[in-house]
Amino acid sequence: MSPRGARPGDWNTLPMPERHASLAFQRSFDASQMARLREGFTPEDNEDKWFVVFTDDALWFHRSWTGSCIYRVRFEERLQRHFVTEVIVNREPAQYRNTDDAADVRTLDALLDSLLR
Repeated sequence: MSPRGARPGDWNTLPMPERHASLAFQRSFDASQMARLREGFTPEDNEDKWFVVFTDDALWFHRSWTGSCIYRVRFEERLQRHFVTEVIVNREPAQYRNTDDAADVRTLDALLDSLLR
């Protein structure tokens, strides 16, 4: 992922559905990494599967084709680091079929890594 500067309203998105779950996820970021995460990601072509935007004090991951919200990540700043404090994952089968928490942890970790490149 490289195109940055995503803002709310840049993409047609859906809210996190009522059917969702908390995901056990631990990770922290320094100030420069957090600044890059806050920039988000706007897809440029059909191969880009995600629209990522920082709004309402959270990082939101939406599927680019459907606009479905898959992950919401909240952070807390402590000791000059930004710690993930909450991850909500979509569990609405009509929007997202995965129900494997371990797979979602791996996917979210990879998505965060790609935003930091």
